[in-house]
Amino acid sequence: MADNETTPLMAQTSGRHPYVDEDEQKGPKRIAAAFFVIAAETFERLAWYSVSGTLFAYLTKQPLCLSDSHASAVQFMFNAVTYTCCLLGGVISDSYISRHVTIIIGYILYYLGYILLGIMSKYDDMKDSRNSSSNTYEGIKCESNVSDGDWRLSVSLIVFALFIISMAAAIVKTNLPPFGAQQVRMYGVTHSRRFMTWYFWGINLGALIAYSGFSMLEERRSFAFGYLIAFSVSLSLSFLLFLLGMKLYIKRLPESRFVVKDIFKVICNAQKVKRDNPDIKEEWLLEYSNMAKGYPGAECTFQEIRDTKNICQIFKVVLLMIPYWICYSHIIGNIYQLQGLHMSLGFPLRQPTIFPITNCTSRWQLLNSTLCDSVTNATYLEGYTSSKDSPITAAVLAIFDNIFILVFLPFAHTFYKCLTARNFVIYTYRRLVTGMIIASLSILAAGAIETVRLQNICELGVQVQFIDFTYYLAAPSLNILWQTIQYCLAGASEILFTATGLEYAYIKSPVHMQGLSMGLFWFSIGIGNFIGLALTSIFQVTNRINCGFLDVYFYALAFFLGICTFIFYKCSTYFHLGLHRMIILPLPPEERQVFSTNS
Repeated sequence: MADNETTPLMAQTSGRHPYVDEDEQKGPKRIAAAFFVIAAETFERLAWYSVSGTLFAYLTKQPLCLSDSHASAVQFMFNAVTYTCCLLGGVISDSYISRHVTIIIGYILYYLGYILLGIMSKYDDMKDSRNSSSNTYEGIKCESNVSDGDWRLSVSLIVFALFIISMAAAIVKTNLPPFGAQQVRMYGVTHSRRFMTWYFWGINLGALIAYSGFSMLEERRSFAFGYLIAFSVSLSLSFLLFLLGMKLYIKRLPESRFVVKDIFKVICNAQKVKRDNPDIKEEWLLEYSNMAKGYPGAECTFQEIRDTKNICQIFKVVLLMIPYWICYSHIIGNIYQLQGLHMSLGFPLRQPTIFPITNCTSRWQLLNSTLCDSVTNATYLEGYTSSKDSPITAAVLAIFDNIFILVFLPFAHTFYKCLTARNFVIYTYRRLVTGMIIASLSILAAGAIETVRLQNICELGVQVQFIDFTYYLAAPSLNILWQTIQYCLAGASEILFTATGLEYAYIKSPVHMQGLSMGLFWFSIGIGNFIGLALTSIFQVTNRINCGFLDVYFYALAFFLGICTFIFYKCSTYFHLGLHRMIILPLPPEERQVFSTNS
């Protein structure tokens, strides 16, 4: 049982750390190095979200004119590949290439991907400008204004550019957090957690600027112009800031061997000891490796055994996290945004025309309605609300998630300390479970709003909205600002779940396997995105949204996450996962010997 795991892994020392010299004790170089990493990550996320946040709109407009389901699939795949490839980037930096060199390689790949994407988006804008009818209509098959050969080539090259960007993002995302935390690791758990907090804060600051600034810029000007700014300004600033801190960084050399071999070595050794000593009765397999000194056949050191146990615990925890990421993929994907596109933008400069639906008394009648099949272009042009008439757009609304995190994240640990002072200790598992519960509430709120939206359409009809060169049929009296509820709840769940998981994966990991542990954490997000893509493809919730059952889908997701939250809680209290501990970061003496400081 893990119920008695209430003691720290190692007592936190007071005063000067015995392994920190006088120059390092002053700390300005370490703080400056951490600052350069956080600043580089902020601008890197700004560049990444400038693509991710507007990708759906870019793919569904002329001249590409992908359907909502295909554009949604590309969006999910872009996120999924980004996260799943993190595992590869982490293992490479741990085993063969030093972490800072791996990050530089990631930036080079970033440049290649953005250059190709910028060229293709500019080429598409030139083709689009040659055709006067470049608007698309929801409910009507979008016909691309280019030949099939050009269309296939454009889509293929854009997908290839997105793949390069996702690979680059995976490499940078995996290695920047442990590299930055390594700069302050020697000062103990307080500095490490503080770095992770501000690192996550920087991520959301970049997302906020991208959603509020770049989405408007790309809508008002062009996607090519927005991608050019993201490439030439944001990404270049990120790379420059990272390079400026190069002389300040602590650079750890790679192991020059495949670090995963150690894990298989310990597991195989445990199986061998168990087979050769049948008189030993242990419940957990890895406990057999602890008998290395007392029984024949054991060849592993205690350090290897301890590291393997920690990695195995991290692996079990990230597996239990996957249900959360399945549900959260619908938030960071485009499902929330798609819902917002079909709600009233509010503040129109002119009164929109509302088209009533006859003989509709319940939202369930919309399932058999001809609404989604009977709209013509003339209907759209009779009267519509343009996104240029309103300061609110669906992409901009996602910033409420980021604003909530930016405002409350710096005070999270102060809040935890206040609760601890009142004898309510915020163990790791409690933060994770609470984050999952709040995420369920966010999805429930989205489901309730969707039910009201569909009922509003049934009772009043639909109004036409013009957003990102596409006409949408929206609920006439349900304002898009109602979505702030679900976005703020999503932000609260991120503070408790994502930030805590990031801390856990770093602090629990062995020093020479930090890339692997962070890769496992991000990899679980990628698996969740792939499963989320499969669910949306199977149930086709993005098709015929005004005549579908998206609200029922949201309710089912919330129920699923609620069940998985209970399973997560029971597993965290039964299995030895290190989630009951107040993790205090140890600093083994040998760790100081593997650092090479270039200052």
